[in-house]
Amino acid sequence: MKPSKIARVLLGTVVLGSLMFTACKKDEEPATVPVPTASQAATDTPPPPPPSDDAGAPDPSATAPSPPPVATGTGTGTSTGRKGDSIDACCNALRAIQKSGKTAAAKAKAASAAAVCPGVAKLVKDGTTSRSAGLAQIRSAMSGFDVPGECR
Repeated sequence: MKPSKIARVLLGTVVLGSLMFTACKKDEEPATVPVPTASQAATDTPPPPPPSDDAGAPDPSATAPSPPPVATGTGTGTSTGRKGDSIDACCNALRAIQKSGKTAAAKAKAASAAAVCPGVAKLVKDGTTSRSAGLAQIRSAMSGFDVPGECR
C-alpha cells in the first residue's frame, strides 16, 4: 500500500473512533420529577362553595371536575432537541455518494460519515441532541469535501 493511503485509512479510523466514542458517552442518571398522586391532587382542589339559596341550578364546577395537571418533558432540563426530529435524509445522501462519480477520497469520507450517521440519527430522534448539532457532527466528518444539501 502507498503511504498516503495508509495515512488516510489511519486518519479515517481515528476520526471515526473519536466520533463514536463521544457519541456513546453516557450521561448521569436523570433527576426524578415529583408528580402529584391522585390523593395529593384531590387535596389540592379548592373546597366546594357553600350551598346557595338557588337549589334548582346545579354548580357547573361540581359536575365537571378539571383533570390534574400532567408533567411533561424528561425532567432533567438537558434535552437540547425536539423528540422526533430526523437527519435520515442526510444519512441517505451520504450513502448515495458511494454510487456517485465522485473521487475515491470523497467516497471514503462519505463512507466514514455514513458509518457514524445511524448513531447520531438515533440521538436526534430521541431528542438527546438537537438536529443542528447532529448535522454539525456529520458535516465535521465530511470536512474538506462537499457536504450534501440535505446535511446543511
